[in-house]
Amino acid sequence: MFDGLTMWETCPACGFPFEREPGYWTSAVTLNFMTTGGFALLLVGPLAYSGLPVLLVLTLGIVLAALLPLLCFRHSKAIWLAIDLHIRPPTTFERLAGFLHVSGQHPPAGSRRHDS
Repeated sequence: MFDGLTMWETCPACGFPFEREPGYWTSAVTLNFMTTGGFALLLVGPLAYSGLPVLLVLTLGIVLAALLPLLCFRHSKAIWLAIDLHIRPPTTFERLAGFLHVSGQHPPAGSRRHDS
């Protein structure tokens, strides 16, 4: 699904489009925000009452809030795609579009996009 920070628009093996509709990744962003925010809160929350200096706890919280979403965004997109495919299996049209895309040898030059 990914090449570094770049996500493929379609599966290189079957041609299935990863973004099934406009705004598809909004739920993945929400999932990423909830999980990383909750994890950061579970780590930093107890430290706030531990007697450590406030500046140290604040710095740790800011670093976690900045780094965790970047480290987890690929996983949240993959998990969201798996959840959505389980709830809403691919339609015949999506399967046919993927087959036609793969039968064209190589993905077109614009088959990759940068995450926004």
